[in-house]
Amino acid sequence: MAPAPTAPPAFQTASFLYLEPDPKYVHEKPYKLRYDPGDGVPRTNVTNEKRNGVLIEDVRGQAEQPFEEKGFTWKTVKSALSPEDFYNEQKVQNVYYPELRKLLQKLLKPSRIEFIEHRVRLAEGIADNANSDGHRPGSDTRSSQ
Repeated sequence: MAPAPTAPPAFQTASFLYLEPDPKYVHEKPYKLRYDPGDGVPRTNVTNEKRNGVLIEDVRGQAEQPFEEKGFTWKTVKSALSPEDFYNEQKVQNVYYPELRKLLQKLLKPSRIEFIEHRVRLAEGIADNANSDGHRPGSDTRSSQ
């Protein structure tokens, strides 16, 4: 008989990279480009600060926390897309983007919502055209909807 599965620990620690504060960000947005912009423009204007031992809590199954209090929240999102549909760029743009826009509008009430890109990540070995990080070439999507 196989052993019973064990629950993940409620807390774990991890290392994170944080944006190091810089006065230039008052006038210049921090950026990292995944392409060479040419003409001597640097690919990034940020410096990261690594923090070790950051405590992470497994919140699965817990009640949602108020965004206004915590600065973040999590939502269970029902989508019209099936899990397989998330590999279809057009379906993601035409169905999921509007679903997310509606959720974000309700939650944050922003003056503008812009989807810059999304990535489709695959488990290693699932797709022949996925590279070593599980990313399928051509699955970056830019949108200004």
